[in-house]
Amino acid sequence: MEKSELKKIKNVLENFFSGKKLLFFSGDPYKDWKKVVAFFIILNLLTLGVCVYLFNGINQGDFFKVSKKSEVRIGAIKREALNTALEFFTTRNAMFEGLKKTDVMADPLL
Repeated sequence: MEKSELKKIKNVLENFFSGKKLLFFSGDPYKDWKKVVAFFIILNLLTLGVCVYLFNGINQGDFFKVSKKSEVRIGAIKREALNTALEFFTTRNAMFEGLKKTDVMADPLL
């Protein structure tokens, strides 16, 4: 970018913000700081109130209630699939126990 383009951008920004007050701030910095501090004090008090409300609600059990108990279906599990998975892991466990007893190292770097 050339300097003339930067000056044009600067002039546009200065013209845009000249004479306009940002938000509710005035020309007096002491009043502005009082407004900022008052805003954050009010925000902290609101946050504290919400936190106390949530704490009491959770502590008394008003929140996170489950009104209906779900029924457990015993027939929902397929016995054949369960037995197949059980056999698979039983054989893998037996193979692992057999490998623990041998002294052979399977590391290719050794």
